[in-house]
Formats: sequence, C-alpha cells, structure tokens
Amino acid sequence: MAEQKIFAGPRIRRVRTRLGLTQATMAEQLGISPSYLNLIERNQRPLTVQLLLKLSSHYEIDLKELQGDQSGQTSEALREVFSDPLLAGEVASDSELLEACDCVPNLVSGLIHLYRSYKESTDKLSTLSHLMSDENKAQIVTQSSLPLDEVRNYLQSRPYYFSALDEAANTLNATLRGTDDIFTSLKNHILEERHISIKVLPVHTMENLSVRYDRHSQRVFLSERLTLEERVIALATEFALLAFNDLLDDYVHEAGFENHESQRLLKIDYAHYFALCLLMPYDVFYTAAARSRYDIGLLSRRFQVRWRDVVRRLTSLQKNDRAGVPFFLIEIDPVGNICTFSPGANFTLPRTGNPCLKLIPPGVNTNHGRVAVESVALHDGPEWLVIAHTEKTRAFGHGDRPRRRTLILGCDLIHAKDIAYGDGFLGLAPKQIGVTCRLCEVANCRDRAFPPVMRPGTQDLTSRSFSDYDFS
Repeated sequence: MAEQKIFAGPRIRRVRTRLGLTQATMAEQLGISPSYLNLIERNQRPLTVQLLLKLSSHYEIDLKELQGDQSGQTSEALREVFSDPLLAGEVASDSELLEACDCVPNLVSGLIHLYRSYKESTDKLSTLSHLMSDENKAQIVTQSSLPLDEVRNYLQSRPYYFSALDEAANTLNATLRGTDDIFTSLKNHILEERHISIKVLPVHTMENLSVRYDRHSQRVFLSERLTLEERVIALATEFALLAFNDLLDDYVHEAGFENHESQRLLKIDYAHYFALCLLMPYDVFYTAAARSRYDIGLLSRRFQVRWRDVVRRLTSLQKNDRAGVPFFLIEIDPVGNICTFSPGANFTLPRTGNPCLKLIPPGVNTNHGRVAVESVALHDGPEWLVIAHTEKTRAFGHGDRPRRRTLILGCDLIHAKDIAYGDGFLGLAPKQIGVTCRLCEVANCRDRAFPPVMRPGTQDLTSRSFSDYDFS
C-alpha cells in the first residue's frame, strides 16, 4: 500500500501566523528555502518525515493536528450540514468541503456544532409540539424522553471505562470465589454483609416488575420470569445501588446533570456497568477474550452470561495498559430503532435518520441465534468487520411476547486477524455501505429508503432502475 502523503499547507500557515514568524524566518529554522515553504503552504508540496519531526521539535506541534481530517469524519459531518433542506440551494462539492476542512477547521467545527445544536433544538421542539398537544403525554415527555437522550449523549461522548467501578467489582469478585455458582455466592454475601435476603417471586406477584427492593423488610425480590443469567445481572446491579451508592454518586456528579431523572438513569447505567465488571473482572476477561480471539459464544458460556453482556463488556476494555480491540456496539429493535449505541472504531451514528440498512448482515433478523459476519466500508472511508446476532427473550407462559433485539458489534477491519470471526475477511473487498440514505450517493441501491438530498432525482418514464429512487 502506498504511503499516504500529508498536505497541510493551511495548518502550517496558521502555526506560523500564530507564532508571528515570516516565511523566511520559519524556513531558516526548518532548514529549507522560503520558496519551498511557500509551496508547502499552498499545498503544492507534501510534508516529508524530516519536516514533520522538525516541526514537532521546534514548535511543539502535535503531529496528529497536521494530519487533518484523515478519517473523513469532519468532511462527512459538514456534508450533513449542507444536506439539510434549509440549505437546498447551497450545494457544495466534495472538493469544496475538503478544502474548507483543511483551510478553516475551527470555523468548520463551529459550524458543525451550531448545526447540531440547531437540529437538536428543532427535533426537541417537533417532538414536544406533537406530544405535548396531548395533556396525558406532556408529563411523560418532560420527565422521561429528554433525560434519556441526555444520558445517552453523555455516555457516547466519553470512553466506556470507569476504573473505580472496575476495581471495586474486581475486589468483590475475589471475595466471592470458591464456587461456580456466582448467584448463590452473591446472595449469601448480601445476606451476610448487608442483612438483606433474596427471594424469587412468582409471576402473579410481580407481574410487571423484574426486581424490587423492599427497604422495610430488607429483602430483594426477583421475578421468576428472569433466567438464571438475568437474575445474576439484576441482583448484581441492585447490590451496586445498595453497597456502592457513594461511588456511583461521584460518577453521576461528574456528568453535571441538573435534571434528577437524568441523574437517576445514569446511576442505573453505572450500576449495570458494575454488574458486568463483577461477573467479568477486567484482567480475567481481557485475557480470556484475547486468548479466545474474541469468541463471543465461548466467552458467554465461560462466564455464564448472555451474548449481550459479553459484547457490552467488550466495548469497555479500554484500560490504558491493557486495552482490547476497539469495538462499537449498536442494539436495534425489530422496527429499526436504535436502543443502545457505544461508539468506537471511528464509527459514528448519523444525526439524522438511521444508519445504513446494509450494515446489518442479511438473514440475521429472521434467524434467531445465528451469528452473521461481514466486512463493510464507507466510500473512500473506514472499513469495518461487523458481527451481528439476534437475541430473543424467553417466552414465559401462554400469550407472553418475547422481546427481540439485534446486536451489531464492529471493529476496524485491520483487527480481523485478531478475531475468530474475522478469518477469511482480510484481503477481500468489503461491501460498500452509506452513512444514511439522505447522505448516501450510492446509485441503484435496492435498500434505499430516501433519495439523497444533494443529488437531483431523475424520474424517467421509459426506463427505471431496481431502486425506488433514481438520481443523476
């Protein structure tokens, strides 16, 4: 593969201007001629390795800063801005977008931030105007929907690794060792240390609840609907809320939420994180994952947890000295709604619309229990290995409707060699996908739900493609 050349003229010019240097002065300090520096600043010459090292040592420049928008994420975000119907008459070409990202990155970043704030505000106003017209729904909107979005956005903005929770869970796990039945060990520990007993209740007693803590009787009740794996997770989560309340509150305080509902939702998420850490201690799980080449089915059986618990734990292997393969995780319901998203591997969700349907390997939604694997790539962008699996909850009794979720775990394709599911995918051309239909310009796509905003449609009465939307 040819070495990628770095053209960073506008960024070099900004550094020089910020330092108050003339071209002649900077050229002398770098050991090059002023005319050569002039060519570099006009993007007519690339930066050499020697120049990069000199720039780093002379001016303490982070070399990543000079690489610009290598992943294409900034230009893709700017493309999203210009795809808005509000800017329908201002069609920017790809070269103009890239030039803007290179020449005025701070201005582009501010524009993207402003646009996203605008979209978030209009989306909230649209939802509120629709739902708050119904008095019965107004309270639900203000108390539940918006705080949930706030919590999700916060968790997606930072690494999903919390060292203090990991360490506390690891210490507790060490005290529970000695038996393979982690549920019994945890139940006995809670009784001995907290004087709280655990009882599984029948469905008719806990018809709509999975777990409940009764402070007066000092008992935790679990529904018999829960499988053994689900009972362990539910009990460990409740124990975190009881025994590590102060630690959870410290993490919640860091988020800076003023809304009490947002604080409560975030605290529950942290408690669930603690439960995953307790059942899959970091070092033990990290070693097992690496040795098994991230075989999710094997890890699920070894740690006696669900498939969903394993993939969620895999996204949290982000300790500096023992980091695992960077994964992203998407959980999708049967109608395409995104229930959970953990970012990683340079994968970001579009701000408008759902991700490309081609991201989901064919057949995985209709074949419960199957694990489907594919390699996918954006046009001239990142390439990923995606591992998909559909889980169904167990039907409990007549008339019970199981819940189905599709879990998509993905990583950069370069890690395929380290993953059991990646055998045979290195060297193969990945399937091309788009960001989302309104931003995607792949022609003749049968899965397209909307035409691209930045390409005019062509409705030909004499010939038509297999796609519902043709464009020129």
